[in-house]
Amino acid sequence: MLGVAVLAGLVWVLGPGAAWVLVHFDGVTLTGKDLAGVLDAIRGRALAITTGLVALVAVYYTARNADTALRSRTRPQPPGSGPKASRSSTRTPPGCGFSA
Repeated sequence: MLGVAVLAGLVWVLGPGAAWVLVHFDGVTLTGKDLAGVLDAIRGRALAITTGLVALVAVYYTARNADTALRSRTRPQPPGSGPKASRSSTRTPPGCGFSA
């Protein structure tokens, strides 16, 4: 839900929201080339912040995934589920011409 809100905010700032931010947060009214440059800077800042948030979520997800993998690797296994149990099922049935 939070991701949808961030995406909606980014789309809004990339569109008409940049001019709104300029007027209401910065209190600046510009025209012409100056307006285009400032709007471009606001949109660039919004993209940089969103990229940082996405990178933060990716790092968090990767760390959680690595921690879960490490915990499952060090957790004791129940009896009968070790490597010996899986090897016994790879034997060839008698009469196939191969000896196990």
